[in-house]
Amino acid sequence: MNKITNPDNIHAEEKLRESEEKFRLTVQSANDAIILTDSENNIISLNKSATIMFGYNEEELVGKSFLNLLPQRYKETYRYGLEWMLSGVSISGKSIELHGLRKNATEFALDISVASWKTTSGTYKASIIRDITERKLLEEEIIRINMELKIADKIKTQFLSVVSHELRTPLTPMKAQLQMNLAGYFGVVTEKQKTSLEMILRNTQRLDRLIGDVLDISKLEAGVMKFDKDKASINEVVKNAIETMRQKAQDKNIELNLKEEKIEDIIIDTDRITQVVINLVNNAIKFTNPGGIINVDVSKSDTNAIVKIKDTGIGIKKEEQEKLFKPFVQVDSTYTRKFEGSGLGLSICKGIINSHGGKIWIESEPGKGSTFQFTIPLKYEKNEKRSVVNLFEKV
Repeated sequence: MNKITNPDNIHAEEKLRESEEKFRLTVQSANDAIILTDSENNIISLNKSATIMFGYNEEELVGKSFLNLLPQRYKETYRYGLEWMLSGVSISGKSIELHGLRKNATEFALDISVASWKTTSGTYKASIIRDITERKLLEEEIIRINMELKIADKIKTQFLSVVSHELRTPLTPMKAQLQMNLAGYFGVVTEKQKTSLEMILRNTQRLDRLIGDVLDISKLEAGVMKFDKDKASINEVVKNAIETMRQKAQDKNIELNLKEEKIEDIIIDTDRITQVVINLVNNAIKFTNPGGIINVDVSKSDTNAIVKIKDTGIGIKKEEQEKLFKPFVQVDSTYTRKFEGSGLGLSICKGIINSHGGKIWIESEPGKGSTFQFTIPLKYEKNEKRSVVNLFEKV
């Protein structure tokens, strides 16, 4: 029987034609340019998107080299990619970013992915090409904006540092004069005068603390804060900081307790870690109502010293906690604005702890108080280089 009249063969041929037609329609309707080439890189066929992308008619490209669609400087790059593929190390599924060359001689950014297959008549390639001009423009814009932000941030840091220094300079003699007045150095001070002078001194000291915070945050952001690290007792540092704050807690009728586990000496900057503990305890006192309790706990794990400050204060909503360690932020300012603060203290604490290779975080619920914890490694890695801190990363 003649092979062509075999019903099975006829059915198979129809199916093959249907499949080929579906494939052709899929290729023609694709948004990306698709170009088929032979082993000599000559174009066999292409879809409509390819003609639109490069500005040619189909007849102008079929039989011509694919390399005509690339600027001269990219032709070698493309050849190397194809040689790599044909050497047995397949680049199928991967893509190359080059520039394409339109008929009108204008260039545009494109992404090419190549698939190849071998037949008895040679090796054929299907290049899927995507115009990535908009993506490249967006990437360049992002780079430009990031560069501008870095410059602006540097200018801001320098400005804050200079202004803070200039503000602090006259404060020093002002405080000295106020203290001398209160001590009666310039004559007898009446109670009314004393009350007024004490109020002025308190606000001068508050301004001095604020300027100090701005200077610290500027140094941390610029990565120039100096640390004087040496072996010291974290137990003694915490204990001394607690004693510094004890009177303030008593004045507000708040119970301040210390529970500690003896920890071997570790490498720290005692002044800076004292600053962290005082700041955290001061915050606990500030946001805890009279009659409340603050428990400070010093312990260790296998790798870290751990300091925990737990209060019975107002607590903080979960969604607000991420803001705590960002500069110039106070949580729920409509309520907390009645409490003094620059919003810099916790950012500075984070910078100091990060510089020691530790971590700082908070656990809190509204109405149930807050627990601040920080860790410092028990072993100091001398050769480890740490960035000071990313003040805006999530905690």
